[in-house]
Amino acid sequence: MNARTKELASLHDARRFLFFTTDNTAAQHLAAALADDGMMVQEDAASDRLSVRLAELIPQMVFLDFGIDESQPGKMAQATELARQLARVAPTLPVVAVGSIT
Repeated sequence: MNARTKELASLHDARRFLFFTTDNTAAQHLAAALADDGMMVQEDAASDRLSVRLAELIPQMVFLDFGIDESQPGKMAQATELARQLARVAPTLPVVAVGSIT
């Protein structure tokens, strides 16, 4: 059984949350906050895989990382594009913007 198949098997009965981010610290904090409510899966913000991951995971909610990161100048534009795509392909799926102010 490959890693993807194991991931899907473990998610069968759990509530699933999908967080598009490259920020591992933010992902760990959100996963800890959601631990009692379900399982959070972290993905990079590759919009070309959006539909595939939505179909595989069937998440109850999607989180998008709008945090400012000077090392990733296109991060906000990428999150905005993911939000647009989600509105088209899954208009009833709740989407939450995640960010921080430092």
